[in-house]
Amino acid sequence: LVTADHETGGLEMRTEVNFSRILSQPFSYQIFLDKVSSGKSPLELVQEMWHFREASDLKVPVGDPNKVFVTLAREFAVEVGISWETTGHTGKRVPVFLWGQPETSYHWQENTDVFKVLWDCLEK
Repeated sequence: LVTADHETGGLEMRTEVNFSRILSQPFSYQIFLDKVSSGKSPLELVQEMWHFREASDLKVPVGDPNKVFVTLAREFAVEVGISWETTGHTGKRVPVFLWGQPETSYHWQENTDVFKVLWDCLEK
């Protein structure tokens, strides 16, 4: 059984996605925070990490590196053709994949019903 307890972010692809730009990202969130912690300015990292064309036009919050990162990541997402509904959990349904029990029928159910499906599989 493969599933998730919730969907996060609400990822949507609005236009043709620029996957090559996404794959060319030189470092991650953790490395961004490490560089900020070591004294590098978040604004200095804008060009280095996201390669924004007009970094001076970005409205970047001052202070909390997490807010800086989220703001810049959202700008980057727009540029590459994706969007995020939220930075937290959503109420969207998540898929459930079940293998090994061909006669098991599974359809959209409440997440608390996953236990019942697993129990039925163990009894067969």
